[in-house]
Amino acid sequence: MLKTIVFAGFLATASLASVPLFAQTNPPAAREGVHAEHEVVALAGTYANAIVERDVATLERLLAEDFIDVSPDGTVSPRAQFIAEYANPSATAPKFESAVFDASDAQVRVYGDTALMTGRSTWRGSAGGQAFTGVLVSTMVAVHRDGQWEIAASHSSSVPPVRGASSPAE
Repeated sequence: MLKTIVFAGFLATASLASVPLFAQTNPPAAREGVHAEHEVVALAGTYANAIVERDVATLERLLAEDFIDVSPDGTVSPRAQFIAEYANPSATAPKFESAVFDASDAQVRVYGDTALMTGRSTWRGSAGGQAFTGVLVSTMVAVHRDGQWEIAASHSSSVPPVRGASSPAE
């Protein structure tokens, strides 16, 4: 059911980050540190918004040509296949209503023109007429090319519900 949920759990970050959504054309050394971290967090928020809204144009702009995604069920999707899932969703594809990112849990590491981001998110939506809530732990790899950050890879793992809890691990 949560097959197409991806790293995009960083949705709410866009509203938390007061930085530009795309990197500026600074030299690599200037991109390192807090400024680049904020840019990558904002990129992840834009990515998540595009997934929730099924905004194919934004996905096409954000995803590197060699992008690859690994979904919680282990499906590996190259860029074209990933975008097609949102351009022409199947009748059984989940419809996302929201994604809430735990900003306090996010970690970004910047290595020159490459950044690695990990974090936890909660997704709400419906699939097959049934409402769902799912928690993901995700990793995103972003690269700085041609003056902007793009997403090169994402991987998400589902967090199993806590026994006795009313919703998945919170």
